[in-house]
Amino acid sequence: ARNRVFDFLSRLYHAPLTKSLNLDDLELTRIPWYVFELTGLTQLSLARNKIATIPPGIRTLGPSLTSLDLSHNRLCSIPLDLRFLTKLEDCVFTGMEMEFVPKVIRMAGVKIMLRFI
Repeated sequence: ARNRVFDFLSRLYHAPLTKSLNLDDLELTRIPWYVFELTGLTQLSLARNKIATIPPGIRTLGPSLTSLDLSHNRLCSIPLDLRFLTKLEDCVFTGMEMEFVPKVIRMAGVKIMLRFI
């Protein structure tokens, strides 16, 4: 699986115009740094990995990212840096036990959730 990830990410590094990126089911423990270089990215899926934290670099995707899937990872709270994703319309957090975030807020939609944080 790691060889497949590195091969894919190597190709990705050379594709700065990427608009949609699916990194599901790769057993990632963190978001690869070069994802944050894809400043035109509109859709990012990181579902079913082992990600426990979202780094501040996520802010660089703020002007373009409209959809983010973080479902079935190891996050225990909504990352505060998501508030910088001003274009975000769809954000998925299912499959995680999140502390400090009432379920009603998580289910209310991304705009309400971002106001909460």
